[in-house]
Amino acid sequence: MDRATFEEPHQYAVGTEHVLINGVPVVRNGEHTGATPGRVVRRSAD
Repeated sequence: MDRATFEEPHQYAVGTEHVLINGVPVVRNGEHTGATPGRVVRRSAD
């Protein structure tokens, strides 16, 4: 369930306990680990 609001948009969804990006834990037990293993994917200008 999404808890984000317009006033506080950066809220984790309820029920998201663990998130892995490229095999690296980014959210563990509902808390951000500080890891940032991904990279930005930008849309190319056509």
